[in-house]
Amino acid sequence: MKPIQPMILIRMENALLLVLTLYGYFSVFHYSWVWFLIFLLVPDISGIGYLINPAVGAYCYNAIHVLFLPVLLALLGLFLTDAVLIGLGFIWLSHIFLDRTIGFGLKYTDDARHTYG
Repeated sequence: MKPIQPMILIRMENALLLVLTLYGYFSVFHYSWVWFLIFLLVPDISGIGYLINPAVGAYCYNAIHVLFLPVLLALLGLFLTDAVLIGLGFIWLSHIFLDRTIGFGLKYTDDARHTYG
């Protein structure tokens, strides 16, 4: 039997994390579909750096597509009991997990199409 390729495992992991994040957003916290759809693609604005060059684009994209910031935002929201921060953190996490599930991982500086996923 052939082993499962590492990229398939990474995408499966991220798909599961996407499902868990969506479950938390909609079923645990009961947040709005409208706000989810409005803010889901906002992190992709970070790709504007590609108008300058691939390296700047990669740095901008990667800065917004790492897990640290949205996790921190959601945790801060939980600590402060601020529903807006929690919701934004979960939407941001959903965006990242969706990107990584479909193969848009963090970018290398040579080309926007060159990702780890």
